[in-house]
Amino acid sequence: MVDRAVPCSMLIMAAAAANVWHRPRSGRSTLALISRLDSFSIARMLKFLGKYREAGLLLLRASVGLIFILICAPVLLSGEHRWWQFGSAMRVFNFHSHLDWWGFLGALAGCIGGIFMMLGFAFRIGILLAFLVALVNAIAVAHHEHSLYSIIIPIEAVIVLVCLSFIGPGKYSVDKS
Repeated sequence: MVDRAVPCSMLIMAAAAANVWHRPRSGRSTLALISRLDSFSIARMLKFLGKYREAGLLLLRASVGLIFILICAPVLLSGEHRWWQFGSAMRVFNFHSHLDWWGFLGALAGCIGGIFMMLGFAFRIGILLAFLVALVNAIAVAHHEHSLYSIIIPIEAVIVLVCLSFIGPGKYSVDKS
């Protein structure tokens, strides 16, 4: 029985001193055999998961769409003050009036885009709507924040949407018959 308080490096040194990793007659070490078995099982598992590519795409599509709905729906339902806050990102593009309308249109576009993404109905139009909201957000964050870590997440959202526009909705969508 191995005591859990013993560091791993001490166990490795003890195994090396006891010559646990000896060379079998075939010339291969036991450690190499174990690593070969691990790579075989990993390859088998990845091949098994490859059969569920369409389900993975459905999960990605539904989760990204749900994120856009969860972000934009409270803005859409909150009223003019929240619309103004959401639309204030347009100041980066020198739009300084009617920010409440810009916020309303942005929240509406994000919700409709999220719904279209989740359903797979008019998928690329939904991606375009969500992409516009994410791109304005990424540019506004990059304009106001100067650290790399604040800018990474909005840029990542834009990249995921661009990649999804190339991939398409997949087999499990409302459009497919």
